[in-house]
Amino acid sequence: MQQKEEAMRRELELTKAQAQREQEMAVLKQKFQALRFRNQPKQAHPPTDQAPQPSESMTTETTLTSDFSVNKPAEAQAPWDIRTDIQNTGTFPDFIAEFKKNYLNDRWESEMCCELLAMTQGPESFWDYAIVVQAKNSLLLGVESHLTDDKLCHHLEAGMEDRLARKCDSEKLENVVLFKDWFEEVKLVDEALCADLAVFKTIAKNSREAGRRMSAARTCWICFVCSSMVFDQITMSSR
Repeated sequence: MQQKEEAMRRELELTKAQAQREQEMAVLKQKFQALRFRNQPKQAHPPTDQAPQPSESMTTETTLTSDFSVNKPAEAQAPWDIRTDIQNTGTFPDFIAEFKKNYLNDRWESEMCCELLAMTQGPESFWDYAIVVQAKNSLLLGVESHLTDDKLCHHLEAGMEDRLARKCDSEKLENVVLFKDWFEEVKLVDEALCADLAVFKTIAKNSREAGRRMSAARTCWICFVCSSMVFDQITMSSR
């Protein structure tokens, strides 16, 4: 009973933490949208005699200021806004710096770099492997650990599956200069290898099934012959 209550308490704490995390991310997303809205060119509006009246949605929904701060009632203020009062110029680098400060640990760059360099293709296709590597590398934009196109090409080559690496060497793909062209060529080679492997698996499966059928038929024939011989012996002994 105590274990069940303890599990329920932990689950409730995790639910609360997840809800708070989602609320913080929603506030951060609103601030990012405010930054994008601020950077858009302002459109000229024709002069009007009447002052614009606030709409009903503006009175009920959250309004964003020119910086990252959010105008909310005191009772609806998010805990994240109270803990981290962001006072800056509202530029995108400031937004990224604040995001790293609040949501990433101090060793995030080295850990991300280790995860990136440890990636290999394995049993998956080259396309899936390369997409995951490039997605991980995009998180390192703006830091020294970010891989350029040349380094990214070398890393993908080092993590390739052996058959694909040998095929790329035979096709002389190292002579391709642009990373985009090299990526497309390797993708085509990998797709051809996957197609050949699928055909080989189909042939092996059909051969294995045919062998099983032949073995079953041979076993039935042997059983029939043995049973006939036993029957003949019984008949002769009965006479």
